[in-house]
Amino acid sequence: MKWTSHKGTGEKKPLSLIGMIVLITLIGAVVRCFYVFSVSFPLNDGGMFYVMVRDLQANAFRLPLYTSYNGGNIPYAYPPLPFYLAAGLNQWLGIGLISLLRFLPLLFSIATIPVFAWLAQEVLAEKHPVALATLVFALLSPAYEWEIMGGGLTRAPALLFTLVALAFLVRWCRKPDWKDWVGGVVFSALTALCHLEMLWMLALSLPVIYLYYRKDWQHLTHLILAGVGVIALTAPWWGTVISRFGFQIFFDALHSGNFNWQTPLATLLGLLPVQDLNETVFTLIALVGVFVMLRKRNSFLPVWWLVFAVLDMRSSQRSMTIPLAMLAGVALTAGLAWISRSLGTNETEKISISAGIDFENRWVKGILIVGVTLAIFHDLIGFYLPDTYLKSLNSENQAAMAWVQANTEADSQFLVVDFPSGWHLDLVGEWFPALTGRKSLLTGQGQEWLANNQQLKTVTALNDVNDCRWMGLTCLQQVVEENQFDYQYVYFTDNSDSVTKEPLFTSVLAYEVAQNSGYTLIYQNEDVRIYRKK
Repeated sequence: MKWTSHKGTGEKKPLSLIGMIVLITLIGAVVRCFYVFSVSFPLNDGGMFYVMVRDLQANAFRLPLYTSYNGGNIPYAYPPLPFYLAAGLNQWLGIGLISLLRFLPLLFSIATIPVFAWLAQEVLAEKHPVALATLVFALLSPAYEWEIMGGGLTRAPALLFTLVALAFLVRWCRKPDWKDWVGGVVFSALTALCHLEMLWMLALSLPVIYLYYRKDWQHLTHLILAGVGVIALTAPWWGTVISRFGFQIFFDALHSGNFNWQTPLATLLGLLPVQDLNETVFTLIALVGVFVMLRKRNSFLPVWWLVFAVLDMRSSQRSMTIPLAMLAGVALTAGLAWISRSLGTNETEKISISAGIDFENRWVKGILIVGVTLAIFHDLIGFYLPDTYLKSLNSENQAAMAWVQANTEADSQFLVVDFPSGWHLDLVGEWFPALTGRKSLLTGQGQEWLANNQQLKTVTALNDVNDCRWMGLTCLQQVVEENQFDYQYVYFTDNSDSVTKEPLFTSVLAYEVAQNSGYTLIYQNEDVRIYRKK
């Protein structure tokens, strides 16, 4: 690669691929650190995992039967490796658990960048596409936004281990070596012990890798044995869960969430809007990469992308970043190489660089500098968008929740009303049970492990309460009756991070509760109002 470093003699030396990956990793780290260091609390979710780590410590590092989170009826069935890691660091090194939920996901997310470069090297082989694909991955928000949140305690290491496993397995399929096979098995098992959705990413990837790299019975047998090895290595966890709750608990989790295959496919085709401009632009560039690869009679990356889009219903935006970034790297390489050939300063230069990209070309330099600057800008400006995923619990809510823990009955039940745009973004609802020890009737986190699709019922009730924002108290009472909620308190908040004073009431519902004689205001600060139902 011809981006250059300078020696004392003034001689220019091409910057190696490793040097480029280090620089790109630093760029990706800046973007990720900006979000994490902009707040003093974990981003978005992680409240349930906070409690599960505490439960593990309280049970002397043996898997508890249930987590104490939000009423104590949720099975302790999550893959537990990240909980053991956080519990150990907290208990033995004295690192605060809130700090661990902020910084462990960040560190794992940063580490995915050079590991992705390794995987891209195994797939693409050529220096320029690898570097540019890694640059896209470092700046592509679906590759990091859910990983740097508090809940990234499980997602971030799982993505890291998935990338390592894929790199080992691609290399093993290209040039069989038992050490790569073992590495693939071990890191696939580590993925399973962190996050089952990432294991599904691996399961979808392996048939595609096998069909494009090694279509023979011997490798198929070895892949089946790899699956057996993963099952064996993870048996202490899943065996414990099944012995307690039976196989049905995994089917309950699989069918929760109301996911369908149309959503990721529609997103891929641009039928659904995405908030992130970078994601849109990189997707369009990747589509150009599809045509470049098909012209070379290589359909591996396009097929891999399509498999994720159609079959990874839960986390397709995350999984698609892997082939998407590589396809974008291919397209950018082709485009910049064409510019190098067509816009060289003289005929000699055009001929000398005909085989690749000239990073000394002023047009290439300008495009890269402007493109990377705009991509970083669009990544960082997302922090200030009203519906960003990357928000955290404000200090007013933290203070109010501490008051609830100290001043309400241990068995009391709350309606936490913060009008989130989706249950997965209800950070107040998730952190409320964690910081108060009280039950939130509208919090669906963790309920995917419960029978009878309980999570869908809770999420539906939350959406119904959100609809009451401008319809008032009569609407809320109807939702309560339909769901047979037995609550004692209503907790209103907007979780605002505005430096200006918010209006006293930001919904008709909050106003009518305040005016109704059946409710008594027992706590209030700049952002939270708590009412006791008489």
